[in-house]
Amino acid sequence: MWKTAKTALSPAVHMNNVMSNFVMADWHDVGAAHVAKSLRLILAASQREGQGALGGLGKPITLDTDTPLQKAQKVSDHLYKAFAPNVLGLPGTYATTGVSEAAQGKTDAFGREQSVAQAVASSFGVKLGSYPADVLRRNLNAKAQAEIAEVEKNIAQLKRQRQTNRISQDEFQEAVQVEVQKKTKIMRDLAEKVK
Repeated sequence: MWKTAKTALSPAVHMNNVMSNFVMADWHDVGAAHVAKSLRLILAASQREGQGALGGLGKPITLDTDTPLQKAQKVSDHLYKAFAPNVLGLPGTYATTGVSEAAQGKTDAFGREQSVAQAVASSFGVKLGSYPADVLRRNLNAKAQAEIAEVEKNIAQLKRQRQTNRISQDEFQEAVQVEVQKKTKIMRDLAEKVK
């Protein structure tokens, strides 16, 4: 936590990084023409579908139907969000946008509802989620079914081992009893959680 407060949450650190970038660029005789050319190259790369230096997950930042103003706004927004620290309170960052949208009752980018507390926690890297009861029930049932399938697979393996005389009848019964106890525990735990 100390390191985060000293670096990621410190505007002074970010300002020092930006200033050092300018100083080092000057050391290497990087001029405004070089920066403009770089931005043109980055923008051109973002236009190639799936290959853009700026396009997240292969999606282009701008659309062919966007006006030059819209393209400039989208690229500048993308660059700002890419280089600005994701600090709550800094306008336009994901953290600030998430909290303000949660306060207005809007859903996040994935269509999930978030409380303001969840959005604030998310801005500090703590991911909290709330799920409807039916989704939790379905997930618990699916998990239990997968675990039961594993137990049944173990029992089938024990049966094959018994049929080929790799284990004795006593070993078979003892191992199957352990598996049956596992299955009973899974069902009991599921019943307690679903109540």
